[in-house]
Parts: sequence; structure tokens; C-alpha cells
Amino acid sequence: NISTLKIISDHYWKASRKHLNLAFHLNVLKGFIPIFDDYAGRVVKEMEEKNLDGKEFDLMFPMAQLTARTVAGKNVRFNLKITS
Repeated sequence: NISTLKIISDHYWKASRKHLNLAFHLNVLKGFIPIFDDYAGRVVKEMEEKNLDGKEFDLMFPMAQLTARTVAGKNVRFNLKITS
């Protein structure tokens, strides 16, 4: 919604953008690939074990788990257990 956009100064935007560029640098993102691959495999296995047999299901929770586990696994160096 355009009405919710916040107008910021060029100086503030440049400083924010500088920090974002560091966080999303390709070499930083490459470090997440092994962790993402591991946890994505776990999500697939969990989905297979549910034996959904073609039924629809909500992917929001499994994808939120995958995201949280990937970030926690890279930055905090621990395994995060999330339950619904």
C-alpha cells in the first residue's frame, strides 16, 4: 500500500543500503547453501512422512520453519527445534 511507504532522507537510505549490501553479499549468501540444503531435505522428508496422498496442505509453517532453521543454523550455530 503506497500510503504506508515511509519517506527517508538520502543519507539514511545510503547508510541502510550499505548495511543491506553487506548482509546480502553473494559470498555471505553462499554460506547458507549447505544449511539450507540440509533443512530443505528435512522438510521434504517430513512432508513425505505425512503421506498426504495428493491432498492440499498449507506450506506456510514448514517454510517458516525452514527459514528460521537456516538463519539460526548459520548465525547462531545451533539447531532450532520448532513445534506447531
